[in-house]
Amino acid sequence: MKSNRKFSILTKKRIVEYYKSGVKDEKRIRQEYGLSTTLLEKLERWYNKHFVNPKSVYSKIQKNRDMKRSRKSTKKKPTTKEKALAQELKKIQKEKQELEKALEWAELKSRIYETMVDVAEKELNLPIRKK
Repeated sequence: MKSNRKFSILTKKRIVEYYKSGVKDEKRIRQEYGLSTTLLEKLERWYNKHFVNPKSVYSKIQKNRDMKRSRKSTKKKPTTKEKALAQELKKIQKEKQELEKALEWAELKSRIYETMVDVAEKELNLPIRKK
């Protein structure tokens, strides 16, 4: 007999306790509550999981929590040495940028001086550069 009924936790517990204690035999329990053999077996497994050995369920939950925590903890915090290296790297990068700007200015100055010399040689007809 198939049933789409849902049983409360107390009813499930009572059914399995009747079955385990032998107060009622399997056939009578199945007829009274409209259960199949497989459903009665499932209820028995549910009962064993939640009431007979609940610590094992708790330990599984705890293991899952520990695994989640360990995944989070894999992102380890930087040590003082790593922090110092990171600061030094930032300093070096900043210095590099400053040197690149200085090089850019030096190249610009060089072009300006070359242009001034070219204009002076052309305008004044003086050989400023030696060949």
